[in-house]
Amino acid sequence: MTNYSSLNNWYQDFNTTFELCQLEENCFDAVIAATSFHWISSKIRYSKTAKILKNIGKSVIDSDKFQQTCFMEIMSKLTYKIDDYLALLSTLSPYIAMKSSIRHTLFEHIRSTLQKKHGNKIDLSYLSVLQMTKKI
Repeated sequence: MTNYSSLNNWYQDFNTTFELCQLEENCFDAVIAATSFHWISSKIRYSKTAKILKNIGKSVIDSDKFQQTCFMEIMSKLTYKIDDYLALLSTLSPYIAMKSSIRHTLFEHIRSTLQKKHGNKIDLSYLSVLQMTKKI
């Protein structure tokens, strides 16, 4: 079992939505949002992040409230077995939200189409973007 108690000095995890979480102003050095920030309403994502960050804080976002300090793009290519690709899709919110019978039918159609066009494997490209910004 891993002991994460030493992380408590610099890491906080909240089991709630960003919108509902009650946070003090100027209390965080960093905010990290991995594949989630775009889901937060644009009306609050930047303003709330700016309020909770300390003046020295950094955030992986872009708006008129932040100055960009680092930008990096990484292109990668991965090969998936069709079943592994479908397992990956099943972890994404739009598919989780579907009725299981609809998701099952959709995935069977996806599987059939991919196997006809690509065999048992599919090659995909991903663009990962890292933006580090400083609160203005």
